[in-house]
Amino acid sequence: MKTTIKRLSILFLLIVVSYGIFGFLIQDEAPSVSKSLKDSNTSIALADIEKEYDEPGSFKSVVILTANSIDSAESFVGQTIKIEGNPNYDEIQIGIQDQKKLTAKLLNNQTLIRETTQILLSAIPLSTPLNFSVAYIAEKGSQNKSNENTLQIRLYEGGGFFGDIGTLNVDLKYYAPLNANIQITALNDAVHSSFQFSELKVWKDYESFD
Repeated sequence: MKTTIKRLSILFLLIVVSYGIFGFLIQDEAPSVSKSLKDSNTSIALADIEKEYDEPGSFKSVVILTANSIDSAESFVGQTIKIEGNPNYDEIQIGIQDQKKLTAKLLNNQTLIRETTQILLSAIPLSTPLNFSVAYIAEKGSQNKSNENTLQIRLYEGGGFFGDIGTLNVDLKYYAPLNANIQITALNDAVHSSFQFSELKVWKDYESFD
């Protein structure tokens, strides 16, 4: 009996260590650009980021934010992506809505053409820095064909694959792919927001691990 328990303990320890090593190995490299968000109007244009090998459209953006209290009114915080040269949509608003769900809105000339939502997996922890991540893989940059032309949205604490608070995927295959002429800005649509923003990071020519 003791031998069996010992073997199970060793197996469990090996699994935990393996997950830790795997999570460390798949962490992202340093971002292409990182900017402080003391000014909420700070934005990053993908076309301004120089890369030796350019895959138009492939990128990842992360806003680091902290909730200081529970929202008592409607709120929508996250990221805004402005797009040029796409006849189907010119703006995507992606955010945490009312601290309860993730929402992505596709707009064209300020008209809503599609909205996708997903309830959060757990409550948002207060006074804890969170990562609000949006990744887009263009056709040539995807190893998993099901992820092509799809926005992969995550709200998580910490790094790697762990600490997910919410996830949402938005299929853009029928709306034409994103191009390189995009601009990313933090989104804070609330009269009295309980969220504080600290940093906006962008990776150009991003390649997903899945």
